[in-house]
Amino acid sequence: MTDFYAPGGVNKFSRPLDVACADLAVIETPGHPNRGKMVDKYIEYVGLDPGGKPGGYHWCCCAVVYWAHKGGVLWVPRTGSVYRLWRLCADMRVTEPRIGDAFIHLRPDQTGHIGLVAGFDGEYIQTVEGNSNRHGSRVGNAVVRGKRNRAGGYITGYIRLDNQRVLVAA
Repeated sequence: MTDFYAPGGVNKFSRPLDVACADLAVIETPGHPNRGKMVDKYIEYVGLDPGGKPGGYHWCCCAVVYWAHKGGVLWVPRTGSVYRLWRLCADMRVTEPRIGDAFIHLRPDQTGHIGLVAGFDGEYIQTVEGNSNRHGSRVGNAVVRGKRNRAGGYITGYIRLDNQRVLVAA
């Protein structure tokens, strides 16, 4: 496996990953699931009210959208839904990852998980992901570095996060 991504960019498409790596210390406020200073900022960034839903919003997608925009990839739709993002980005889906891509995990119940690819080999991807933990939960409490198996059905696909696409209104 390649070494974990070092901020500073391996290519012009890794800027969102630079932003994500700077957020590796972000954690939810203890005792308040899906809430915290930066967590609320991610959620608000996509137009949701952090206190507007009992138990809060799962914020992995909110974080990825925030990182993409702050990294200059402005076409990424502002949504907190992994399913909606996957649907709206159909023309940017790829089957093989590149550092800086978003990985997507979709479940039959229309929930899912998303993060950024920070490294990969034939068997695993290294990730930076929000709303996870050191055990790889998709409903954790922090921005963490992770490792996901590329085989076995966990990874649905990847979204190529580059700044060459222009969003057409959906």
